[in-house]
Amino acid sequence: MAVLISIIIPSYNDGDSVLSLVKQLPKEDLIVVESGNTEYFTRLPKHVRAYKGSKGRARQMNLGAKKAKGDMLLFLHADSQISTIPELRGWGCFKVRFNSKRGYYRFIEFWSNQRARWLPYGDQGIFVGRKLFNTVGGYDEKASFEDLALVSKLKKHGPPTIQQTSILTSPRRFEEHGPVKTHAIMGGIHVAYILGMLTVAKWLYTLIR
Repeated sequence: MAVLISIIIPSYNDGDSVLSLVKQLPKEDLIVVESGNTEYFTRLPKHVRAYKGSKGRARQMNLGAKKAKGDMLLFLHADSQISTIPELRGWGCFKVRFNSKRGYYRFIEFWSNQRARWLPYGDQGIFVGRKLFNTVGGYDEKASFEDLALVSKLKKHGPPTIQQTSILTSPRRFEEHGPVKTHAIMGGIHVAYILGMLTVAKWLYTLIR
């Protein structure tokens, strides 16, 4: 028996990206939680359930999880693109691919997908069973890096599954701050977080926000 997947998309004024994304997704249980301008809600397909949420991605994703009907939860960033949703079990993420032909992004993709084996990021589409999500307490709404905080809790219940399907994501942040600089800073954030140096990690994040 197929497991119903609830796809939850948090957004902050990303209406155009949300409209593009939901057209690619199966008509199962699609949930949008917007903390900014909701005018685009009237243009969403009728099968998409949309909610106004408080600002803060963790709050939005927790709200979406509460509204979800499925036994499997999939959290997608609004600027993602994905062609198919495979059968999902346990918890994990997808491989990432950047929407750019520049060669350096192939290098970033390789290391991002290697890193995901022990610390997936939210832009890779975190999926998790509803029961396990509730067991670990969902997203920590007070955490500075809500995706990393969730993953750290999930790892105690087993390693992540990396789906072979790729999520195509925007290189917007890398283009804005420079791909080499951004990649290096993100690596620094990763190391600082692992070492428990949250003040340093938060400061580094302000450089590429």
